[in-house]
Amino acid sequence: QPGGTVSPEAAKFYIAWLKSAFKHIHSLQVIYRDIKSENAMIDREGYLKLIDFGFAKIIENRTHTLLGTPEYFAPELLKGKGYGLPIDNWGLGILLYEMLVGTTPFADDNTARTCEKILRNEVMIPQVITDLNCRGLISMLLTKDPVKRIGSGTKRTSEIMAHSWLRSIDWNALERKEVEAPWVPELKTDDHTDTVDQEAYWEETYVPIAYDRDQEWCKDF
Repeated sequence: QPGGTVSPEAAKFYIAWLKSAFKHIHSLQVIYRDIKSENAMIDREGYLKLIDFGFAKIIENRTHTLLGTPEYFAPELLKGKGYGLPIDNWGLGILLYEMLVGTTPFADDNTARTCEKILRNEVMIPQVITDLNCRGLISMLLTKDPVKRIGSGTKRTSEIMAHSWLRSIDWNALERKEVEAPWVPELKTDDHTDTVDQEAYWEETYVPIAYDRDQEWCKDF
C-alpha cells in the first residue's frame, strides 16, 4: 500500500508467522536482537523468512551488549543493566507499528534523540490503526518495563499468541503453511529477487559494536 504500509490482515499474518518463529528460537534460549523489516524477507510462497542471525545469542538469563538498529532499541537495552528475551517482543511491537503506519514510533533524524524518545516517551498510536485489539497489542508489546511487557512471564510466546487480535489465527495450520499468504511474489527463478520492491523510507544506522565474545558460536554468523 502507499506509504510503505500493509493491510491490517496482512500485518496480522506476518506478525503471527514471526511470533511462531520466535516461539521456536526462544524455546532454545536464543535471543534474536535484530528484528526489523529488512530482516523479514518474503519467500516464494508469500511467507516470511527471518534472516541474519548475526546478533543472535544463546542466553541463560541476561546479556548486556549494546547492538542492533536504534529505532528498534528496547528501553532496557539503552539502560545498560542487562536484558533478556523480552527485547524481541519489543522489536515485534515496533515492526507491527511500522507495518501499519509506515514509520517506527520513536524515529528521529538524530540517533541520540531517538534513544531519548524510547526511554522517555510513551508510544502514541495514530488513528490510522482503528482496531482496538491491535492497538492494545501494540501497547502491550511496547511496554517499557520488560517485566510487565506481554510475553515476558512464564507463558512467554503463548501469552502473545493468545491475544484477542490474534485469536483468528489457526496456529497449527499456519505452521503447516496451509494459511493463504496475503501476497505471493511472481518469481522467474528460485533466486530471482528483482520483483521485490525494497522500501527506501528508513535509514539503516547500525551501532558498530562487535559480537559478544563469551559465545563462540556467534563468530561464524
